[in-house]
Amino acid sequence: FHFHLQCTFFSAAVLEVQRFANIIAINPVHRTVKDTFIGSYPIPADTLVLGQIHNVMANSPVFTTPEKFSPERFLMDDGVTPNKEAMEQFCPFSIGKRVCVGEGMAKMELFIGLITIVQNFKVVQHMFFLWALLLLTTALAIYIWRFYENIKRYPKGPPPYPFVGNLLSLNFFKIHKEFAKYTKEYGSIFTVYLPKPHVVITDFDGVKEAFVKKGDDFIGRSGIFPDTLFQNVENGGVIFSQGENWREQRRASLHILRDFGMGKNLMEEQVLLSAHDFLAHLSSIKNKDEICLREPIQVFIGNIINKTLYGYSYEYDKSDRMMKAAKELNALIEGMRESRLIFLGQFFPIIYRLPVIGHMAKGRFVDMTAGLRQTIREDVTRALESYTVDQEPECLVQAYYQKMQSNPLLDRGENRLVWISYAYLCLNATLFKASSAGMAGFANSKSTAQTSRKRLSNFSYDNLLNVCMDFYTAGMETTTTTLRWATLLFATHPEEQEKVREEILRVIGPEGKPTSSDRQKMPYTNATIQEIQRWANILPMNVVHRTVRDTSVKGVKIPADTHVLGEIHQILAHSPVFKDGHEFRPERFLMEDGVTPNKEAVDHLCPFSMGKRQCAGEALARVELFVGVVSLLQNYRVCLFDVILMAVLFFFFFFFAEPAVFEASWTAQNTIFSYDNLFNVCSDLFLAGMETTATTLRWSALILAKHQDVQITDENEIRVVRNRRGKCDYVEEERIFLVDSVSCSGSVLELQRFTNIIAINAVHRTVKDTFIGSVPVPADTLVLGQIYNVLANSLVYPAPEKFSRERFLMDDGVTPKKVTNKSFPGLLSSTDFTYFFNMV
Repeated sequence: FHFHLQCTFFSAAVLEVQRFANIIAINPVHRTVKDTFIGSYPIPADTLVLGQIHNVMANSPVFTTPEKFSPERFLMDDGVTPNKEAMEQFCPFSIGKRVCVGEGMAKMELFIGLITIVQNFKVVQHMFFLWALLLLTTALAIYIWRFYENIKRYPKGPPPYPFVGNLLSLNFFKIHKEFAKYTKEYGSIFTVYLPKPHVVITDFDGVKEAFVKKGDDFIGRSGIFPDTLFQNVENGGVIFSQGENWREQRRASLHILRDFGMGKNLMEEQVLLSAHDFLAHLSSIKNKDEICLREPIQVFIGNIINKTLYGYSYEYDKSDRMMKAAKELNALIEGMRESRLIFLGQFFPIIYRLPVIGHMAKGRFVDMTAGLRQTIREDVTRALESYTVDQEPECLVQAYYQKMQSNPLLDRGENRLVWISYAYLCLNATLFKASSAGMAGFANSKSTAQTSRKRLSNFSYDNLLNVCMDFYTAGMETTTTTLRWATLLFATHPEEQEKVREEILRVIGPEGKPTSSDRQKMPYTNATIQEIQRWANILPMNVVHRTVRDTSVKGVKIPADTHVLGEIHQILAHSPVFKDGHEFRPERFLMEDGVTPNKEAVDHLCPFSMGKRQCAGEALARVELFVGVVSLLQNYRVCLFDVILMAVLFFFFFFFAEPAVFEASWTAQNTIFSYDNLFNVCSDLFLAGMETTATTLRWSALILAKHQDVQITDENEIRVVRNRRGKCDYVEEERIFLVDSVSCSGSVLELQRFTNIIAINAVHRTVKDTFIGSVPVPADTLVLGQIYNVLANSLVYPAPEKFSRERFLMDDGVTPKKVTNKSFPGLLSSTDFTYFFNMV
């Protein structure tokens, strides 16, 4: 190997392969066994040391242009003599006493192995891989170039990365804070890449211009997953459909709902009936000190939706089927909010077709909707099984079914082949003579067939299923979540709760039913409901819109086919109209007289979005919220079962802001004294009193054993007191000292100070913004009071490391010093003193 056998150049090539490949770039870790030096640098014993071979063989001055493969660097100019300097710098097997023990064998294997290959074969790069690599590199370069060129078409925003956009840099669980930061940096209109470009509008004027003034430009939906998740047919339903079918479905659905009294007394009666059942259910619960509110509220809202859609409702003790569907919907939302693959698939749809990744990105969510789809289908079948078109419809499904009958090719709600009409007309057209008139007739027939097909397909069984799915999923989760927020906000703001209750009892009375006519007489209640919607803000990102043509907002150009988010959260939380948006303050929706609505605040409140894609069930939702809130506070007082933080979880997909799960107590009065509180008080007193006093007494025994003089003095004093008084009196007025056992009491105080068994106090939490001295401390801050520094402060207690009971006595050794709140460790319990007295 050492240039024997006269293969000098080949041997140099083998060395260069090892240097260039450098497969162990960092040597195994060494450890110093004693203090030593490397050059002039001291290295202590037991230090881990890395020898970085990579820098030696890639950056050494000996190996010039190290990125180039050059066997000649190991030979002198004559091409035969080895380059000694290069050989000495060459160390692929490490160097020293820990050099690789198999170095000799490895060199032989390399030399013989490579020479055998070269002797028998010619190694070349396959041109296919070269061309494939070239093609891939070119395609990648073109994609990156086009990606960044395409960025110029959109409003400025955070710089995206190719393929993933801003997916990796965005915190989806604090997306509202991310958008607030981008608003300050890029303005109220900016673009985020998920990785598909999404233009975000964060101010009221911008959202209003886009969705109201230029509503036709922003009227589209994405038309891709996940918007298509709940659609049984392409472009079906109301929420996620677009074009002519959306207009027809929305118009028909609103017309049917108005016929059933949406916004009128008939719908109000239905909500009141469901509220009555809800209150009856709450009344039947025996233990109202601890109630989870989610399921009762879901049944309350679900029954209103079921009665409207299908004409029936559930009893609370027989609502398992409804709750199963609600839990499936909740599980779906929970799963989708954590998946970034969904957004990656919007830009690269092929991801949805991949075996495992496709299931994680789409397939599992489609499977999760299967049960919900089946429930909707069964409910529609139940509503239609005993209904005939001659009867007066009693629910939306039956009324929609009547509209379907205008299509003669539809039977019992199922699509017949509409192509029959087209085929029939085409057959007639073929009978025409080959004349201009005949061809014109054929063209007209084809056009008529297509128009007929388009018109007839708008009302179909699949669209009926989609309409029911949309109204159920949207109406169920949104109103339920808002009412859950209402109960939480009332529980954490008892003053506002009492004001609302006082107004309800004054206007409606304890037994009256809330009606629309009462709303005008209840300004504070209305303002509170509006503040709940503003503060809870359950749809902070709104449903995605899509531009159908090139347009602009506030002078900022937005190209066609762009996804647009109207971020309602910024409007409701950070708009100048809503100052101190983090505070819950219903008065912001009233003028100074406390009665007149604040028109500017009301106009800026947009929890149902705005424009042509505004929530179709807004009127029903408003009735549900009003009746629900009034009925609850008319009959119950809401209190928190336990202290919770008002944490808001912002779900980016489906855009729900949901309160943390909590339990509340519903009572006619405040339940401060309860069995659970009694249990907690006993637990606290036992745990705190047991360990602290026991540990202090153990310390006492140890310190007295060390300070015999103190023990003897205390013992003599106790004997004198016992002989004179027969017992020890704890003087409550003085709080500290016994009347006679002054020295002994000083010992007990010094024992507590010296041992200081709780050096850092239990954690406190600020409940509002405050100050400590001149230092501001914001609300919801954890605060530690370090008792150790107080009791070891040498300014108050000189030589604090020394045990000295005299520090608690005046110079006469009898009169106790006044102990200030600053230095007092806590009330001296009679138990501590009695144990100490008897022990000594």
